[in-house]
Amino acid sequence: MLNQAALATMAVTDLMYQMYCYRNDMRVYVNSLLDLDMSNRAWYNLSVDDDKWNRAFLVDRCIEGILSRGGSPRALEYFALWVAELFATDDVIINRGKFKCEQVISSLKKKKEWEAGFNRVTAAQKFISDPLIPIGPVHYRYVYHWDLNKGYHLGQREMVSNPTESYWQLNPYWFDYFGIAENDNGQIRYIDYE
Repeated sequence: MLNQAALATMAVTDLMYQMYCYRNDMRVYVNSLLDLDMSNRAWYNLSVDDDKWNRAFLVDRCIEGILSRGGSPRALEYFALWVAELFATDDVIINRGKFKCEQVISSLKKKKEWEAGFNRVTAAQKFISDPLIPIGPVHYRYVYHWDLNKGYHLGQREMVSNPTESYWQLNPYWFDYFGIAENDNGQIRYIDYE
């Protein structure tokens, strides 16, 4: 089992190090949670004109690092709590940490509810019931991927013959649709434009 406190600790440590570098005009390296190739450390090119944006950006990248390593709402709660303690004099970091953590936790709850209530048959019927949806011989699947920033699942059309079977196992939220062939731009009239 993943240690959520350890993830939050790594993110807070990264933020402390990054803020030290930022305040002392040193290179601000990418979070250790995000940087997979430690031999070639990348750094951020932060704006010299917008101090508040830079600090909010660094907080956001720490949260992104927690999530990229499988962090749960518990890790985000720890992160927000510890950021509030360690950066007690920096309202931008405290407020951004609290806001972003609450936003992500709310988004993850919506994701869980949506996935629990997903019904492939109902989704397909709702989609096909639109009288303007073109019906045809080409077999597609609409695959839903969670967009954390938008807070909902986005549908993406895939031809069934293209991806492998393991793709469908990794992406379990989809429904079948038989429609007309895509044009040269990969679009279907009415569905993708108009």
